[in-house]
Amino acid sequence: VKFILPTAPNRAVTINSGMRMPAWYDIKHLSDREEDECDGIEDTRQKVSQIIEQEINSGIPPNRIVLGGFSQGGASSLYIAYTYPKLLGGVIALSSYLPSSKQFLKSFKPENKKVELLMCHGEDDPLVHHVWGKESFKKLQGLGVKGKFISYPDLEH
Repeated sequence: VKFILPTAPNRAVTINSGMRMPAWYDIKHLSDREEDECDGIEDTRQKVSQIIEQEINSGIPPNRIVLGGFSQGGASSLYIAYTYPKLLGGVIALSSYLPSSKQFLKSFKPENKKVELLMCHGEDDPLVHHVWGKESFKKLQGLGVKGKFISYPDLEH
């Protein structure tokens, strides 16, 4: 087993008054994740895709590669796994949601619906609302993705 844990680059985050901080993409607001375009998500997809390609080139089959993360990391994992040009082994998204929904739907690869999904979310998450995770899971199910959504009572972010 090999784990690769990339760190998000520092970037200005609008919701934090433009302060630079580790972030996979910009967040403009926390009101409705459906409408936020998540500027920078395509850069993240490219960066992580390069890491995936390095692993494939070193002999790891794509179906043995699992993407995962917490919060933005999980959101990025969802976005990348289901838009990636090869079938990956799975996705684990913790306290996450599907980012940049409109762009995602344009980039979604129907063959990737076979990539298994595990989403876990705290019911008392004040930052990434439980309903956002649940709705993202339903949207992915509507695209044919199979997986499991586990809720944790009394768990925050």
